Amino acid sequence: MRVPQSLNLQSPVSLPNLYKPWFHLMQLARVIGTVVATEKYTGLQGIKFLIVQPLSKTQAPAGDPVVAADATAQAGPGELVFIVGSREAAQALPETFVPVDHAIVGIVDDVDLAQGSRGAGEQG
Repeated sequence: MRVPQSLNLQSPVSLPNLYKPWFHLMQLARVIGTVVATEKYTGLQGIKFLIVQPLSKTQAPAGDPVVAADATAQAGPGELVFIVGSREAAQALPETFVPVDHAIVGIVDDVDLAQGSRGAGEQG
């Protein structure tokens, strides 16, 4: 697995961006990598973990990449997905209330953004 140099999976430094009020909503993200874990918490066996880059409504990077459990079991590198965080992430998996912070809950086919609209948390 290749981890972007700016992504430190051991450090909580990237966490403050995740606790913005809008992060508990569904958010667009791009799958940028995979995670291989030979040992997992009970209830997470068979769940694929992917590295995703959260995106703004215009699909620009928004914050630091995060690791997300793939609740769709179909997402892969390069795909545009939507993610949820917090308790909603754990509830999206077959075994609920497992220790995950983010989950991929959909694969995006198309985005059509009305001109001049602003998303939650965006300024302009």
